[in-house]
Order: sequence, then C-alpha cells, then structure tokens
Amino acid sequence: MHLHFSAILLALLSGTSAFIFDQTCHVPLRCSCALPFIKCEDRMLPRVPNFNMTTNHSSLYLQLQNNRILLVQDLAFDGLKTDKLYLDMSVNRIHSIGDNAFSGLEDAITVLKLEHNMLTSIPKVLANLTKLTILHIHDNPIQTFDGSVMSTLGDHLETFYVGSHDLTIWPDEFRYLETLSTLYLFNLSMVNIPHDGFRGFERSLIHLVIDGTKFTTMPDPICSLTSLRDIYFTNNSNDHPHIDILPDCPAPLQSVTGVFLDGNNLTKFPNVFKTFPSVGTLDISNNPYLRSIDVDFNENTTLITLVLNNNGFNHVPYQLGKLTQLKNLQLSGNDLREIWNGDLRHLTHISRLDLSQNPIRIIEDSAFENLSSVYFMDLHDTNLKTLPQAVSDLDRIQTLQFDGNTVNCDCKEMSWMHNWTYINSVKVSGECSKPFGMSIQTFLSYGLDSC
Repeated sequence: MHLHFSAILLALLSGTSAFIFDQTCHVPLRCSCALPFIKCEDRMLPRVPNFNMTTNHSSLYLQLQNNRILLVQDLAFDGLKTDKLYLDMSVNRIHSIGDNAFSGLEDAITVLKLEHNMLTSIPKVLANLTKLTILHIHDNPIQTFDGSVMSTLGDHLETFYVGSHDLTIWPDEFRYLETLSTLYLFNLSMVNIPHDGFRGFERSLIHLVIDGTKFTTMPDPICSLTSLRDIYFTNNSNDHPHIDILPDCPAPLQSVTGVFLDGNNLTKFPNVFKTFPSVGTLDISNNPYLRSIDVDFNENTTLITLVLNNNGFNHVPYQLGKLTQLKNLQLSGNDLREIWNGDLRHLTHISRLDLSQNPIRIIEDSAFENLSSVYFMDLHDTNLKTLPQAVSDLDRIQTLQFDGNTVNCDCKEMSWMHNWTYINSVKVSGECSKPFGMSIQTFLSYGLDSC
C-alpha cells in the first residue's frame, strides 16, 4: 500500500500523468495490472488512458473493452512498451481511429478486437500492423472495405471475425485474404454469397463459422474450400425448414470432419454424409421441430460423436444402429419417455451416452445389454424414481450422473444392486430424496449392506 501511494504521489508531484507501480508494471490510475494483463475494462473511460512504462515486456494483454471510448487518437499507445500485444477495444463507441494511433506498435499487435463499435469503414491504420494475425471487427456498421487495407492484411491475417446487419453486399475485397485459415461471419443481412465469394482463400481456409444470418442454406461457395475441416452453420433464420440445408456441391467435400448445424429451425434431418462423407463430429442440436431421421446412413464408419440435444425426438432413432463407429451419443433435452429393450442394441461401440433432461419414466431392464463399452452415462434431470436395473449390464461403467432425480434410497428400490458386479467401481452422482441429505453414492457404499 505504501509503495502504491508513493508512486502516485511521485507522479503527481512530477506533473506527469498519474500511474501506479505494480511490481514491474506501470499503469494509469483507473487500471490495474497483473502481468501480462493490464485491466482497464468496465471503467467508463472516455479515451485510451496515458501509459508511461519504463520497462519493455515480452507480451501484454491490454483490456479496454466495455468503456465509452469514441476516438482512438494518434499516438494513443505511445507509452506502452511490449514486443507482442493483444489489444481488446471491443464494446465501446469508437467511430474513428487515427492513422498513427498504433505508432511504435506496428510490429507488436498480433490480436485486435474492435467488435461492437461504431466504425463505418475498416480503419486505414490496420494496414500498418505487420504482425496482425487475428482481427475482430464484426458488429460495426461497416458496408465497404478498402482494397488497399485488405490487400496488406492479406499477407498475414489468419483469423477474421466480420459481419453486421449493415453489410448487405459481399465485399469483393475479401479475395485479398490469401493466408486466411479461419473465417467467422456474423449477422449478415444478405441472403447468399456469390459463387466466387471465397476466391483467394479456397485452399487456405480450414474453419468456417456462419452464424445469425438470413441464409436458408449453406452457401454453395463452400464447395470450393478444398482444405475446409470444420463448418459451423448455426442460428440462421431458416424460413424454409423443409428444404435441404446443405450446399449443392458437384463432388463431396472429403476434407470436412466436423459439421455443426445448431439452431437452424430444421424439421428434416439433412443427409450430411452425402456432402461430407468423412465427418467425425456432427452436431444437430436446438432444432425443436426435428423429430425423426429419414435418411439412410449406409453403414457409416467415420462418425464418432453425434450430438442431437434439445430437439424433438420422442424415441431413439433406429437409424443410429448403422453408425458402426459411434462412440459419443448425446440426446439430452429431447422428448424421450421410455427406453425399451432393443432401442440401443446396435450401438455396441458407444462409450459415452447422454440421455439427460428427458422426461424418461421407464428404462426396461435389458435396454443397455449391448452397451458393454459405455464408461460414462448421464441421466440427470429425468423422471426416473430409482436407478434403472439396466445399468447392471454396463460392464465398464465408471461414471453415472443421476442428479436432479427424485430417488428413494431404500432397500425396496435398491436391493437388486447386491447383484451388480461393478457397483464398487462406479461413481454415482445425485442425492436421495429419502433419506434426505444422503447422497446416492453414500447409500451404495454404506446403506446397501443393511438391505
């Protein structure tokens, strides 16, 4: 405390901008420092504060988000000394950035976050940032992009977050981004992307996110992305839920291994394996009117993880039996009420099964008899009143999540567990409703012996 007070007093007496000496870090009064972080966020700052560092740092993370900054003036960071800077100025009111705002840091800034501001054009000063690899500029009212700036960024920019409701025409200047590996597109008002929209980074793009747009289908230019590995097409306002959401590609995209189709108002299960035959992770969640699977999986051998959470399934789709290598199945938050013998009989490779947050009342005694590889099962927040006897067939079970269920831990309901071979190797979460305050695990360890 004395050290901080002395530093403040010294600054005031010397007539310089006040700063706090925090170990080896000089920061303005309204900021704090815990290297490599300089925390100036949520301070109602009207401008970038003055820095007066005497020591150079190998890397810094400057947090200026959630303030009231309107203008980033020239030489705004003149007193900042670092070899590498992660700069966050998101969620301010910035409408202009001076052409010399980053003077002295042109070779230091590697990550720049400017999302949720008031910029109407891409700042020309960005062309000076020779090491910038990650740029967030989405949710600004930008309608056009300066070709000279984009051309310079194209030499080194790898990750680009862009898009707003004001962007109604696809910028041709994106073609300069020849080193781009990850592209995030948000809140676009346009209804599609031109057929050559991904020109320039067809071979470099690996990850593509399209979120919150007015697209009803994946744009066909995706078909040109020969190195694409993951595609997220999520939360798009699909006004035609019955049409095929997938792009019309002349040939399958063999490079894609992850497909994520959350929140697109789907009513029809897309034939993902036709377009993306090598997919290993498929997430089609948060489509409440998706109730069935009417495509043939044709003995798919690539899919390992299938996530179908928060849809409208009222039964376990029998087509899942053709997913011969499926190891992780998530069906949380659907409308499953009964799990009958045979519903899961073909899922012999499953190791993780999530049936939580379904209104399940009944699980038949032999429903899990072929699930000999399952080591994790989630049954939390169902309507089950007791641990289902079917779990005794889970030879490798290690974790059974049963939180949020009304369970009577008594001999009448639990006596069958005396014959459960693996009872001592499984960890069961959840609380007994009776006796109150006892965990299910405690009852299995100490109460069951009295039955």
